[in-house]
Amino acid sequence: MAYSMRSYHFKTKILFGVLLFLSFNLFNPVTAQKSVIDSLHKAMLLAKEDTVKINIFLDLSWEYHNSNPTKTVEYAKSALNLSESIGYQYGVARSLNHVGIGLDIQGELDEAMNYYQGALDIATEIKNDKLIRNYLNNVGLIHERKGSYHIAMEYYHRALGMVDENKNKATVSILLNNIGLIHSLEGDHHKALQYLEKSLSIERELDNRLGISMGLTNVGEEYFKMGQGSKALRYFEEALTISEAIDDKIGISLLLCNIGEVHLEDQLFELSLNYFPKALKIAQEIGDKEGVASVLNNIGKVKLKLGYYNESIASCMKGLRIAQKMGAKEVVKDIYQTLSDNHAEIGNFRKAYEYHKYYKEANDSLYNEQKSKQIVELSTQYETQKRETEVALLKEQQAKSEAVIKQKNIMGWGGAVIIFLVSLIAFILFKINRQKHAYSQQLEEEVEKRTNELKQSNKELIKSNKELERFAYIASHDLKEPLRNIVSFTRLIERRIKDDASDEIKEFLSFVINNSRQMHLLIEDVLEYSRIENIDSESAVIDLNEVIKTVVGVLGSTVKEKNVSIELNRLPKVRANSSQLFLVMKNLVENGIKYNEAPNPVITVDSTIIDGFHHISVADNGIGIEEQYFDNIFGMFKRLHNRGEYQGSGLGLSICKKIIQNLGGEIWVESMANEGSKFVFSLPVIAQESLSNIVSLNEVNA
Repeated sequence: MAYSMRSYHFKTKILFGVLLFLSFNLFNPVTAQKSVIDSLHKAMLLAKEDTVKINIFLDLSWEYHNSNPTKTVEYAKSALNLSESIGYQYGVARSLNHVGIGLDIQGELDEAMNYYQGALDIATEIKNDKLIRNYLNNVGLIHERKGSYHIAMEYYHRALGMVDENKNKATVSILLNNIGLIHSLEGDHHKALQYLEKSLSIERELDNRLGISMGLTNVGEEYFKMGQGSKALRYFEEALTISEAIDDKIGISLLLCNIGEVHLEDQLFELSLNYFPKALKIAQEIGDKEGVASVLNNIGKVKLKLGYYNESIASCMKGLRIAQKMGAKEVVKDIYQTLSDNHAEIGNFRKAYEYHKYYKEANDSLYNEQKSKQIVELSTQYETQKRETEVALLKEQQAKSEAVIKQKNIMGWGGAVIIFLVSLIAFILFKINRQKHAYSQQLEEEVEKRTNELKQSNKELIKSNKELERFAYIASHDLKEPLRNIVSFTRLIERRIKDDASDEIKEFLSFVINNSRQMHLLIEDVLEYSRIENIDSESAVIDLNEVIKTVVGVLGSTVKEKNVSIELNRLPKVRANSSQLFLVMKNLVENGIKYNEAPNPVITVDSTIIDGFHHISVADNGIGIEEQYFDNIFGMFKRLHNRGEYQGSGLGLSICKKIIQNLGGEIWVESMANEGSKFVFSLPVIAQESLSNIVSLNEVNA
């Protein structure tokens, strides 16, 4: 599934109190906005103080940000000019931020970044924590949209660390939302849902309709990415009702597009065409260039599926020109793929190859840019650490010098007194001090030697870890991309030769495609295995009942297709990592379905407590395993059947074993050939006092 949905980020919601004006007329948002704008213009005519005029300019700027971002920029620049003329730094910071918001909405990311950064610098200079945390969020947004996810996450967490959760829930919600979207972009959709649903819960508590609409949209997108389109659709439709009620044009455009994509994914092509044109019209009205290009590409995809190839190409070309002009490289790449598919369908294989080549070049360019950003980021971190180390060493040397000087002074005065009193005692003390000094010097040299060795070992370890991370990243792209190209060009060959090919050639092509897919699966599983030690393993109290429900939902189509019965007994809460446990349960349930030839497969999930450990079992009525293979199946690449019988990489159970052992448990199998299997893993029982403390803390935070 190709995900082109654009997530809904919170900007600087309710930062300046301008939304208080909305209480004039909540039942007719269009009239309410017009009433607010009219009131602000009248207030401007009566205003005498410059600071009052600046606030009115900024309020007008904000009123237009959801409907006419060009006016947002115009009013914000008026506020900026006036603030600078009177040296009003607080007004300058706010004005710079508002200009950034308007430019950001219009897709001018580099310019928006300059204004956001300027606002952050001034807010830091005047030490206004409220402005600092808001502008940290906005700078993080730009880094995120430019693909620098690690840097964006740092900005979001810095901002979150400055917020009192109980006193400023609105800002906490914004930051939780944006952190969740980073996890989504990195592919951890379960962790993303944790943050996004918490953000949505806060917005419902605050009864903020704009925030609720945004939260519903982002949660819906996560379910769509997890293959749960019907569930996503419910969230999108609720959000659309709210966005239309408050006249949030950005939200309406985005949601119309998202609903269209759900129908496109479900192959309801005519239905999707009811939504994309409406989304396009609104995106054009508000000047959302990236949105316009993205929707045109979606319309092209629908026309392609319906067989209207010329209309599809025309729509894509229009979107391509807009995306290229504004530098939206991700959209450009997606449009190249749609154009390649179009030309392949109409038999223009030269053009299909040409656009596929453009797609590959665009994809490689994005990858190289991301690598360059990572290199710059690592270089910056290295230089920072280097400077910090040098400063620490200088301080250490200075302290040693001061200690030596102090020691010498004491020795000098003491020696003079002692010489004055008893020369013999002075001589003895002098010798003792010389011996102590020599021993101290030797000890300092040994400590310094050990410290240097430790520092060198740490540097080598950091370097080794970075190289491993870089290898994993390169492997995920450089090993999979050739496979994608092999499949794409094999498909082109299939279409090119069509009915002219013999059965033998068709069999050869099918063999190439199937083996490429198998290799792709193998790479994914090897990477997953290597990531287990390095991924964020932050533990929390996890309800296994919720985990297994998610697993069943994800495997819904397979369960239905193979007529599988899944019996779920009550499962415990454990302390673990949610995404890792999801992977374990998913692998075990999938194996129970895959290695099962019964007409009605049955999977039973149960739990017992033995010696302070939960024993969670996943049993099936499948083909079973002979005892001699019980240990082998948990090894890497150990398979009891060839790939012709059962698909897979041979890594699923080894991944499960590594995760469970990292969580302090064990995993084993109980089985007999032709009588089914029961996989059991153990996890420590949570102390009752600890569990109740955690639950009460969560209730307070909620």
